[in-house]
Amino acid sequence: MTKLLLLTALVVCCFSSAFAQESKFANTETKPRLLEVEKKSSSMSMQERFAQLEGTFQIQTSKEEYSLLITEDLLLTIEYGRKQNEAISIKWGDFSMIYLPSLSQINQSDYIPLQTVKYVGN
Repeated sequence: MTKLLLLTALVVCCFSSAFAQESKFANTETKPRLLEVEKKSSSMSMQERFAQLEGTFQIQTSKEEYSLLITEDLLLTIEYGRKQNEAISIKWGDFSMIYLPSLSQINQSDYIPLQTVKYVGN
């Protein structure tokens, strides 16, 4: 019973924080962020985690008017799917890919943060 209550509270918290703020995708400005997976805290909200990752990944989509729900699975894929020395792309749904530059690219002094969503056509 306690586990069910905790799970319900977690789901409600995640969904309320996901829908409570204006979409970050509308903002075309990106800010440099250094990815520090080792320092991640489970107490960070999804919004805080997304803000820390912003500029270090890119959702590439074949649909012009595409919007993506930021989920725990998406954040975990971005946080832990990245490789040290190799940029990768991961298929995400029917219309998108997640592009993850390598940790070594992100940590270079001349790294240019990525636009969060990019339309790439068919």
